[in-house]
Amino acid sequence: MLEAKGRPLPFSFFPVTRTNRRYGLYDTVFAVTPWTVMGAAIANGIPKDQQTEAFAFLEQAEDFYAAASSGISTNPLLTYYAFLNLAKVLIRARGYSDSLDRAMHGLKEETAAGGTELEDSVVQTKDAGAAVNVFPELIERLGYPRPVNNDSYRIKELLPQIVVGHRIWRESKRGLTERFVALRRIEFVDDRDNNNLWLRLFVGKGDLSRYEITRKRLLEEGGLAGAFHEVVTNESDAEGALVCLEQDAALAYTGRPTDVVADLVEILKPRLWRIVSSIPGSGYRRYYLYLHPANEGTHIPQLAAMWALTFYFGSVVRYRPHLFDEILRGPNGAFVSEFISSQPEQMLYLFASELCQREIARPAIV
Repeated sequence: MLEAKGRPLPFSFFPVTRTNRRYGLYDTVFAVTPWTVMGAAIANGIPKDQQTEAFAFLEQAEDFYAAASSGISTNPLLTYYAFLNLAKVLIRARGYSDSLDRAMHGLKEETAAGGTELEDSVVQTKDAGAAVNVFPELIERLGYPRPVNNDSYRIKELLPQIVVGHRIWRESKRGLTERFVALRRIEFVDDRDNNNLWLRLFVGKGDLSRYEITRKRLLEEGGLAGAFHEVVTNESDAEGALVCLEQDAALAYTGRPTDVVADLVEILKPRLWRIVSSIPGSGYRRYYLYLHPANEGTHIPQLAAMWALTFYFGSVVRYRPHLFDEILRGPNGAFVSEFISSQPEQMLYLFASELCQREIARPAIV
């Protein structure tokens, strides 16, 4: 296990930061509300001549976010516009320097003619024209492959990709199976003799048997095949025996192992789903593998799925509120209500972490 300053280095999307000379360690920042720390990130990380614009976007995002809590009928629309403004701040912070005055959503939603709302609805990526398209620009600036113009995501295939609410989705229809596997532990493994660093992932053996998830399905649908393999382990935790998946290819380092930690995280990041937790442990984050069936559409990152759903529900509320009411009364109504209630705060802390480039968490005790 990799140790830094006398203690094991916990896994995080932002475990280290680049100083003038080399990488240093980052600790979690606790914030009852993350708006202030995002303001500090603007002041410290965005060029002076762009800060007035960025602070205006942040202020409007906070106002939209606060207004969204006033009622479920308008929540999705106001929440979407809150995050649209936050996305503009994040895009600026990640180096976008052109004008955002005419920024477009970068998404379009539609339902097939004669189809049922949500069941036959899709969200399409739009990335053409002179103006910046926020969705594809945002996803690329977060470090993921840029969505292609006219990429199409079926709404019913995005629903199961939300960790909080997944069990509600599973219970909405007979025959739906568990798709999330919790990672009990993620370890950096340091071979100091050969200057190599790699990752180990631990999942509960009981979780796999409970949901009848084979090792083959775990590796293939979890996006790990060809990059990780199972190794024998006798390790266990409070909940029982563990299964260990070890990374195939180690990364070599010439100085300190922390110099390549960020590169290891970037390799694993697209394969992970996570939730923000107020419970200590794992940097106040819980990590999961999403098992993506081969017969469903393109695999997209967690924040992209959350964003596309927020856009879709916001658009329905704006243009077809009567159909949104029908969705709430339908078989997916419980999931949609849970999404509207729980996802805004999850997204807020995840966005704050991306903007600040370190984990922002709600303290367990206030």
